[in-house]
Amino acid sequence: MSKEIESLAREINQAWLGGDLDWLRRHFDPEIVMVAPGFGGRVIGAQACVQSFEDFLTNAEVSDFAESDVHADVRGDTAIATFRFRIAYRLNEKDYEDSGWDIWVFARQEAGWIAVWRAQVPIDAKA
Repeated sequence: MSKEIESLAREINQAWLGGDLDWLRRHFDPEIVMVAPGFGGRVIGAQACVQSFEDFLTNAEVSDFAESDVHADVRGDTAIATFRFRIAYRLNEKDYEDSGWDIWVFARQEAGWIAVWRAQVPIDAKA
């Protein structure tokens, strides 16, 4: 079961990097909560969360993204996926390199696993 969740976490990254926002909509709970890096705020609801990905993709140019150390823990109908990430992007004519941990919480529903909560914990951010 943990391999299924690890795969789902990777698919989320592939979807947003590829601009497949419909895929995200189908795999986000209507009341998903995404916590901003460093726990600096919250985005609540699938539409708002998908919009945050769309806004980033519209305004930033990602030049590099890598994930590593993907791990999942499954207990009953709840699963948590964690992975390290590194991203380089250009936003507002400025280059950024960020790295940290991404944490996703999933709930098992009739149709399968769905994302219900996410947080990013920065490690090193360079602007």
